Amino acid sequence: MGQKAKDAHTADAPIGAVLIVNQSGTPPAKSSLDTAWQQLMRAAIKAKVIHQRDWFTLHGLKHRSITDSRDKGAAGHKTKAMQDHYDHELTIVEPATPR
Repeated sequence: MGQKAKDAHTADAPIGAVLIVNQSGTPPAKSSLDTAWQQLMRAAIKAKVIHQRDWFTLHGLKHRSITDSRDKGAAGHKTKAMQDHYDHELTIVEPATPR
């Protein structure tokens, strides 16, 4: 494992550190990551881990993580509008009472 890859795995890595690296320890090209993700999704469907209708994109994980997070600012968006764009949490309301 290259030094960059080792550095990326340290517990005290700064925010913004590279999460995924290739064999040379550098970030993979987006097209390589997209291809690997598509292969993973196809394998999960074939193994019946997920259903075809539940296919999701790598970018969809960003939406999911923000929706599920209690800290909506955790993704680092600078504006509330961008946080809201990725947050799909439904507002819980009380049911109507009979008249």
